[in-house]
Amino acid sequence: MALPTGSNFYAVSENLMPTRTAWNLGKRLADMALVQFDVIPEKVAAVVWCVETVRDDGTMVSFVLRLMGVEPTWSSTGSAGNIKATPLSQLLADINSVRSASGLSNFTERPRVDPIVTTSGLFRDLFPRLLINMDRAYRVALAASYSEIVAAYPSLKTSLDHVLQTLVDAKYTNFRGSEPLRTNYIALHWINDTLRYMQAGLNATDAGEIAITRIFAPPVGDYGAGVSKGTEVSWTWNDRSELADIYFNRMSHAYSERSWGVSMPETFKELLKGIQTAYHSRNTNLYGVVDNDDYFDYFGGLSMAIEMMNNGRAPELYVLRYANPGNPRVMSLKQFIAIEYRTRYLNPEWIKAIINEGYQGPRTIAKYTSHLVGWEYTVPELLDSGFWDEYYDAVVADKYNLGLKTAYSKNPYAAMDILAHFAEMANRGQWNARSEQLAFIAECLGNYVAENGVSCSGSVCGDRELMKWISQYMSSDLRKKFTAALYAATGASVFAPEPSGDVNPGENPSTGPTTGPSATGGGSSGRTSADGSAGRTSAASQAVVSDSSQDSAGEEAGQQKSYEVKETHSAVNQRTEFPLYGVAGIAAILVLVGVGYFLGPGRR
Repeated sequence: MALPTGSNFYAVSENLMPTRTAWNLGKRLADMALVQFDVIPEKVAAVVWCVETVRDDGTMVSFVLRLMGVEPTWSSTGSAGNIKATPLSQLLADINSVRSASGLSNFTERPRVDPIVTTSGLFRDLFPRLLINMDRAYRVALAASYSEIVAAYPSLKTSLDHVLQTLVDAKYTNFRGSEPLRTNYIALHWINDTLRYMQAGLNATDAGEIAITRIFAPPVGDYGAGVSKGTEVSWTWNDRSELADIYFNRMSHAYSERSWGVSMPETFKELLKGIQTAYHSRNTNLYGVVDNDDYFDYFGGLSMAIEMMNNGRAPELYVLRYANPGNPRVMSLKQFIAIEYRTRYLNPEWIKAIINEGYQGPRTIAKYTSHLVGWEYTVPELLDSGFWDEYYDAVVADKYNLGLKTAYSKNPYAAMDILAHFAEMANRGQWNARSEQLAFIAECLGNYVAENGVSCSGSVCGDRELMKWISQYMSSDLRKKFTAALYAATGASVFAPEPSGDVNPGENPSTGPTTGPSATGGGSSGRTSADGSAGRTSAASQAVVSDSSQDSAGEEAGQQKSYEVKETHSAVNQRTEFPLYGVAGIAAILVLVGVGYFLGPGRR
């Protein structure tokens, strides 16, 4: 007897994407984005994600199509069919309608914009048909100026016909047009790039095919832009250009109907030149842009890559916010993330709710702190200038008296990561921390390690120079315990025991920070002493110092992280071992008893 097959075996069908509803929303968002310009740009960058596509039925894909001035068709069953070019007159009328509603003067022309798309490994794997349709859309937009290209550049006819053959094979008809080149930036850029590649020695067909390539993602079978991994090990690079190189190496794999995952780093870099604006989407109220590392991995990485290819000029970053499709918005990323951290990470009510989650509370704050560090590296001007001071007050100094000391005692290893990230921002020059703030961070970190052993995350055991640097703000006794624990865990010579009698180079011995958890309760951050030196931290500021008397206990390409630590005895928490000779004596007695039993008079 067979059971019923049931239904809903899959969330969405890419054959139906984009849906008509998604197209109308994406079309509206594209017009809203272009209306903000005084002069419509020749090209922009856009990030298209898999999970966003599952939620929005192809709205972000529709946004990209609309920028090009093309649109999908649908069958009677609702399946998305071939792509066709929208007449320039219709594009102009539509955008001027939006401008008029906004009180802006009309455009005289609405050209076809050239969007450079980066996407995720998940999108590549789950929506290959949708990706190919986007590739065809570029070819349809190019073909809209077919007659003009052939007339002005007869030598490119072979290249052009080869590029458009994929449309012929897909049963496209009547796609060749005669639009002027001045209103077709995709065609203009294709002409320039094809000529350049031919001059470099490529044949006509290869040159034309490479010149129409616009979609890039990680290597086949791999995921993530790699930037988030780089920010986790920030001690391995000195300049942001090295971090950008990680992005280029990971994201320069081209995807089209003819080429799937071909590495084209130089092509990708050339396409990023001249871009001044980039877009990403957020179609849910559940997640922001700091919830996981994917957002700064892809979008922050893209911004940094564009910056490197444009003589240090970073692009304007925008988030298409349409969790409420009835009220979509095109927001600057700076505005979007400010709303997020004001309502969450600096909000005492949010922090209170998070820390009430026991062990998970500090871990969550550590995760968000790590992602904020990622944004700081990839888009340095994104966070407000005073953000790290405010964030320090909220999650380290316990400005709101939320009992962070008790909360962090339930997961002291996450607390170590939080403190290490603040030290990292100060050491890297991303945060202009005051000496008393550094002294308090050092004291808290030192006490957590002394009382609980070291957390060998990348932030602590990994960044050895950072730990050595922050230890100079500890008192001599605490610094010795701190470095001893790190030496026991890592065996690194930088933490080797110091000769006795050393004076802490970063401390005034008479006013150095206290060396243990001396008080309970929250309060403001520690302050300097009257002479301006890093003074003894006040009892009220002992907000997150661990107390041994207290009870203790990802979206597009998430991966778990682990670190290997050399097993050794801790110099801080060393226990009394049972003497070896005692074990040997017991073993000898047991052997004698056994021999006597088997060989003695009692054996039958």
